[in-house]
Amino acid sequence: MPHEPIDEERIHFVEDAISLVNVSLPGRVLDIGSGGENIIGQIKPESVVGIDKNREELLEAPEGGLKIVMDATNMQFLDETFDCATLFYTLLYTSPEEKRSILAETYRVLQKGGELHIWDVTIPPRGDKKEDLYAVRLSVTIPGKIISTGYGSYWTQPQDAASIKELCASEGFDLVDEESTSNSYHLTFRKIP
Repeated sequence: MPHEPIDEERIHFVEDAISLVNVSLPGRVLDIGSGGENIIGQIKPESVVGIDKNREELLEAPEGGLKIVMDATNMQFLDETFDCATLFYTLLYTSPEEKRSILAETYRVLQKGGELHIWDVTIPPRGDKKEDLYAVRLSVTIPGKIISTGYGSYWTQPQDAASIKELCASEGFDLVDEESTSNSYHLTFRKIP
């Protein structure tokens, strides 16, 4: 199903490039918001369960892993099911309340000591900018190929690594690693046993 075109004059674009060639995602991986490019499913197709509440996004996504239509704020998995969870440019689409629910559910379904990886874009305060959408044009290097894509949402609230770290800490996650580029970040957390 094709997406309706958006007037690019309404969008504030930034550019970024990241590499996932050396990323380690141990065990059974839950990829939250995996519709679209299914980046994580392409990296570890044998061990990823990708969820997205938008069925069409999952249908359009490239092959890789098991895909399930599911709302991340109310996951239908048993407690401590996964060794690792990922949020790849997913949180920018969510409200503060949804972020908290998603992280609480992620904590619940991760095993003790399990890892959470978050990649996302830094969204500054809008200020007096005329554009009402904020987007990143992203080049993602995965084993064997480079994927050119983009992620964007309405420019209603700022988001940065510090706010996500604070939110994750409040849900019981311990920060173990942090990397950033000009416009994005990758945070790695562990579920405190």
